[in-house]
Amino acid sequence: MNWLDAYKYAIANLQPVSGTYHDNYIVTGWHDEACLIRVPRKRLAPDVEPRMFAEPAVLQAAQAAMVACPRLLYSSLEPEFQVHSVVPGQPLSIALPGAGPVPAVVTAAISELMRNLGEVAADIRPPPVPGQPWADVPAGDSAGFSDALLTWLSGIYAGAGQGLLVRSRYLARPVCRGKKILPAITPAVPALPRRSGPRQYHA
Repeated sequence: MNWLDAYKYAIANLQPVSGTYHDNYIVTGWHDEACLIRVPRKRLAPDVEPRMFAEPAVLQAAQAAMVACPRLLYSSLEPEFQVHSVVPGQPLSIALPGAGPVPAVVTAAISELMRNLGEVAADIRPPPVPGQPWADVPAGDSAGFSDALLTWLSGIYAGAGQGLLVRSRYLARPVCRGKKILPAITPAVPALPRRSGPRQYHA
């Protein structure tokens, strides 16, 4: 199976379903079942969402732990793309097009998935992605993890630039944590009056 040819065919001929971080192409005829070609999109600096594990490694660990998830069929670093099996179903936006609460069967399935992922044995968990804030923090060091994350967040704030903060109508105020100072960002909008009576929420 030449997945590189499938990748080239997909990006040249198919319309992707795009999210914030990936373009996704469903291809047929390259395998005994439909497959998903998953291509990372270019991230604009600053990247405000660090990732502890690489997605292919997460799928491999989840598959080894028998967690229900797409199968990783192939992964390439150059060019960067992955091939996943296609899980049948439909997006929630199609199954539930109108406003309203998410069905209990959906929330129960998400809860079960998160519980199963949390029980993946330590010996098959992937190593952290190099260069992430917590890559060198020892396992079990919660204080070191939080300090590394706060340091990273401080760098994101510093790199944003005062002009960007002003244009976004945000104000900065420092939050102290021990000897560290983490600039928090608070929307510069007027306070809303309190409402009396019960509130209604929609998922």
